[in-house]
Amino acid sequence: LRGSDDGVTITNITPTSGGGDASVDEEDLPAGSDSQKESTTAEGDFNISAPDGIASLEVGTFAVFVNGVFQVNSGGTTPLGNTIRFTAYDPATGKVSYTYTLTAAEQHAAGQNENARFEELPVTLRDVDGSVDTDTLSVKIVDDVPTATDDAFEILEGAASITFDVDTNDVPGADGLGSRDFT
Repeated sequence: LRGSDDGVTITNITPTSGGGDASVDEEDLPAGSDSQKESTTAEGDFNISAPDGIASLEVGTFAVFVNGVFQVNSGGTTPLGNTIRFTAYDPATGKVSYTYTLTAAEQHAAGQNENARFEELPVTLRDVDGSVDTDTLSVKIVDDVPTATDDAFEILEGAASITFDVDTNDVPGADGLGSRDFT
């Protein structure tokens, strides 16, 4: 103790404007466009300090510390339907470690290129005498984009019709097939 009431702090959390704390990519989902899949689970961490003693730590609706005790593998399904688990706490450094798993493609803003959306979870740290600090844990979810390959077919003079499939050489991406325009 350094005094009668020490404050609490949450550090090493990267805001959305800085790219977030962790990043996952939809192209690595089973239906995603990446032919060499990487993991859809990202590891991250942040630090907490509560010199008077940790009472609780909540991330979103998940109780990571309850009555000063770290809840190993606490977490669950996030508001976007993905999974977060709190895997470790180092009392010497205050480091809280977690994993975030992307389980399905998310709705992103319309656009022609990969863009990102963030899942943001509020973080609240309380100590035993009521001091509080808050922050936001942000996970970047990168959109998968489809790849369309030009198709060319020839109709011979006198032929009544032609049948072809324009999708066979295209990769729809994790979001699946959407609407298409033919010109």
